[in-house]
Amino acid sequence: MRRLSQGFSLLEMIAVLAISSILAGSLAPSLIRSLELSHSESEAESLKTMATVLIEYVMSNKRIPSSNPSDWGSALAVVASVSPANLTHNQRNYSRALFFDPLFLTNTESNFSGFTQNLGLLNKPPSPRILIISNLAGNTTSSLLTSLQFNAIWNQTNDAGFVESKTIKIERVNLAAYFHQVLLSNQNSNSAAFSLDLGSVGAVPPISGATDGEEIRHIIKSTQLRLHAAPYPSGPVQTTLLVNSSQSFSYTNTSGSWSWRSP
Repeated sequence: MRRLSQGFSLLEMIAVLAISSILAGSLAPSLIRSLELSHSESEAESLKTMATVLIEYVMSNKRIPSSNPSDWGSALAVVASVSPANLTHNQRNYSRALFFDPLFLTNTESNFSGFTQNLGLLNKPPSPRILIISNLAGNTTSSLLTSLQFNAIWNQTNDAGFVESKTIKIERVNLAAYFHQVLLSNQNSNSAAFSLDLGSVGAVPPISGATDGEEIRHIIKSTQLRLHAAPYPSGPVQTTLLVNSSQSFSYTNTSGSWSWRSP
């Protein structure tokens, strides 16, 4: 039989190619599954990192971005030191999305449009939860959800609009632990004051027949709290501290001197 240049016969070469084809065909599915698993695990880790970056951004800037990708993408990119596109899109260039609980700030469902802390919140956020969702098989858009739809995804019940899988990855962020209650009471006949992170000055009313002399605020963790002496708003700053837990302070007269004290 006619021989090829390297000593293989044509029949032998055909046999080698046939075996190679069979091996490639049997290995391809396994290789594809391995790549899919690798992408899936990598995306899950990416979302965990995004959650950490989001929390860091909130504490550093005392601001929670909206679900608009141009907003949260630009905001988180500064902390993560990457381009916004690396956050708003996954490794396959499909868009990621942030979904906010409709009961984030109030007990009435509403579209969360972002939050910037000025003087803090009068009421504790009922459900400050965020879902970060990515689909390795298609774009994810941040459409509005009802609280029932949000809870279904969060808890992965049967009627969840997004179901975690190899392609759909979900990261949950609960900011409840990052809001601390601060109780301020004023025993003076004039309003005392407080401010947050060099922001505007808010009044702490005096005790009178119409008021109880208390001001309650829910403040983002690591906020710098300044307590001002009476009268509001011209009283000087007496105390400056970081809010890292729920606390209370009273503006009282001790030995003829008015000052802020922690009970």
